[in-house]
Formats: sequence, C-alpha cells, structure tokens
Amino acid sequence: MWLPHAAARSGWGNLIEACKVVGIGESRVRTTVSRLVSAGQIEGEKEGRKSYYRLTSRANDEFARAARLIYRRGGRTWRG
Repeated sequence: MWLPHAAARSGWGNLIEACKVVGIGESRVRTTVSRLVSAGQIEGEKEGRKSYYRLTSRANDEFARAARLIYRRGGRTWRG
C-alpha cells in the first residue's frame, strides 16, 4: 500500500482490494481516506478516471520520525 517514500502512491482499486482481504469494507475505506485527506495526511490525484493517493510530505516526515524511534538501536533497556 503506502511505502515510506514521498513519491510512492497507491491506486484506489489497490487500496480497496488490500483492505477487503483483511475484512475492511469499501465504505469504511472511503470514510477513512476522506478523513486522512481532510487531516492533511494523504493527498489524492486523478489520472483520467483513476485516483491515486500518497502520503503528504508532512506525513512522510512523521512516518520517518516514528520509524527512527521504533527501530533505533542502543536505546534504553526495557524493564518490563
């Protein structure tokens, strides 16, 4: 689906099909995409009759920061 790269994009049909596989209906996908666009997390573009979505540069930066925190090495030791 979305790759952690600003230029990566996903087609609307691909997004719906991927969500369908895990039991998420098209209606819920449409609502979620609409909310993410409104929040400035993803942006859409049309090419003819097809729609594509990608992370905004702001969301891409947030994703990169989160990945650095999650996957950093030499962090604090977890004490459960």
